[in-house]
Amino acid sequence: MSARLGIDVGGTFTNLSLLDERSGNIYAAKIPSTLGDPTSRIFSGLDELLEISDVSAADIATVVNSTSLPSAVVAERNGSKVALLTTQGFEHILLLGGVSEDSASSNPHTAIQAEPLADLALTRGIPERMSSDGQILQPLDDSVASALIQEIIHLGAEHIAVSLLHSYANPLHERILRDLISNIAPDLPVTLSSELRRVFHEFERTSLAVMNAYVQHSMITHLKSLGDKFADLSAPAHIFVARSDGGSWV
Repeated sequence: MSARLGIDVGGTFTNLSLLDERSGNIYAAKIPSTLGDPTSRIFSGLDELLEISDVSAADIATVVNSTSLPSAVVAERNGSKVALLTTQGFEHILLLGGVSEDSASSNPHTAIQAEPLADLALTRGIPERMSSDGQILQPLDDSVASALIQEIIHLGAEHIAVSLLHSYANPLHERILRDLISNIAPDLPVTLSSELRRVFHEFERTSLAVMNAYVQHSMITHLKSLGDKFADLSAPAHIFVARSDGGSWV
């Protein structure tokens, strides 16, 4: 295996770069994207690259995949039906938003606010409370929490985001809620804010958890399709996902 493939799936075009490590040659292809089935366009482009190079699919050792698919899912509002569990009294956190230097000086009467990705009808406040240093002020009531979880599942939640006050200091209650959800609906995906971004900014942390829940299914479907099609080509490539900071995830 002596080749590396870079993929960038955008809303308009899909770009591919193939590096033949034996010769040092780089081959590139640019084809129109199909957001309904982004993976198919990737392999149309790969076919072009394999035709003009001395590389076979079995030579590809590494694939780095970059995509704007999550952004498109949010922009087109076609992600998962997300429910939000938060601390009782903070159910409107996504509607209230956060305060920054820019937002504080803007006119609230003219500002345009997008609809939250987790509907208020699918948001439930859990009786519990942590202090800012992680001390338990109010223990989580398992029976009440379980009843609220069953409510949102009955309403059709496809993914549950959990973001509790001060969970950055102590994630215990978020983890308990995940266990309760798993006992009630083992196959229902759950996102914990404390595992994504352990910061004290409640709005930012909650927004990130909800957005992850909203786009996760689309990304998992895309990456699974990508892996399956490389396997069909007998290409034992390791697939990485490019990050916005220049790194990548396996």
